[in-house]
Amino acid sequence: MHNRVAMIIASKGFQPVEYEVPKKILQEAGFTVVTVSDKVGNAISKDDTKAHIDMALNDMQVVDFDGLIFIGGPGAMEHLDNDLSYRKIQEAVQLGKLIAAICIAPRILAKAGALVTKRATGWNEDGLLHEIFQKHAVVLDTDAKVIIDGKRVTATGPEVAQEFAQAILSII
Repeated sequence: MHNRVAMIIASKGFQPVEYEVPKKILQEAGFTVVTVSDKVGNAISKDDTKAHIDMALNDMQVVDFDGLIFIGGPGAMEHLDNDLSYRKIQEAVQLGKLIAAICIAPRILAKAGALVTKRATGWNEDGLLHEIFQKHAVVLDTDAKVIIDGKRVTATGPEVAQEFAQAILSII
């Protein structure tokens, strides 16, 4: 498959700007964007926007995609911070795929071991990012809003959704 990415969102509480802005930019660049979640149906964002889920995470075959993009929002940790996500991320690492995350979602990549010795950033309004990154051997860079390190892209939140998408496009 070519030019196909998975945008992985929580079934409840995803961040709509972080999802919609990069999705539009990637589609305009010719990518097929498949929306993946912890369950099928419609996902509900933190502001009650709906998004159609194309595929359940457990049905997603990593090999079929050029990259995995994890979207943040308050539901991300509840619905996506788990062994299934970690296994999909680890498979993407082994296959040399792009792996991206925005807002709170870089924590999931860190816990999955996808950011070991990589420079990364993310949402840190709770002040816990340094501790999480340190525990998982991630180099936290709080000066940057969007960071590319190899085939990893991390970003701080919805205010940089456009830059996040451009960073993804620059390496995929």
